[in-house]
Amino acid sequence: MKRSLYLAGIALVLILATTMAIQAAGERDGKYFPAAGIDLIHHELQVAVHAIADDGSDGELLETLKFEGRMLVERGDPYTNRDGVRQIDFLVKEWEAFAWSNALDTMITYRLTEGIEQDFSSITAQQKNSDYPAKFDFSVSFSSTIFGTEGPTNPEGNPVEEGFFEVPPSGNRRTSPTLYGFESYRIEFDHPEYGQVRFVPKECNDSAGETVVTFDADSAARDTRLAKPQAI
Repeated sequence: MKRSLYLAGIALVLILATTMAIQAAGERDGKYFPAAGIDLIHHELQVAVHAIADDGSDGELLETLKFEGRMLVERGDPYTNRDGVRQIDFLVKEWEAFAWSNALDTMITYRLTEGIEQDFSSITAQQKNSDYPAKFDFSVSFSSTIFGTEGPTNPEGNPVEEGFFEVPPSGNRRTSPTLYGFESYRIEFDHPEYGQVRFVPKECNDSAGETVVTFDADSAARDTRLAKPQAI
């Protein structure tokens, strides 16, 4: 009897070890969402600059800016949400993007709004039977710096895109597609020559991404806001 229990215990340990090994291999091979961690993502954001027309519409296109951006995000552990699909909650910890405008003759910088708590963002499987492809849904409040002074704030930055086959995105367009979905809010400001000017985001392409920190389940360094899944 004792020998049978002993063998059964060994079998259970082997099964658990095999399951964990398969899961880890799946994460490395891009089959499953990765465990909690911190990712550093580099990207290029294209933004059209328009002189606003008298009727309030996008008027003359002054130029299209190419912002070079850097974002640091912290991911929680994957879980199954109330819709039965896998999900990762994450928080944008740092973000800055900058571009030089020839038309406006100034450097323009976007960065996270200081002094506020960023809302949750998410990565969600687009189907129930696998983690990929997945949808990225960002929630970011950011401020702009124009002519060396702080300009308008976008309180509801919400870029969204589907079809991702990796976390974090590497910049390979087959596995981390171009992001085209942006919020309706537009940053606008007054310019001495062109009158009111509007910034219209057009697309965002990740150029590189890497996981710089991987957390253990009981790591004290993790953001406590990510300890509880948001969509259960």
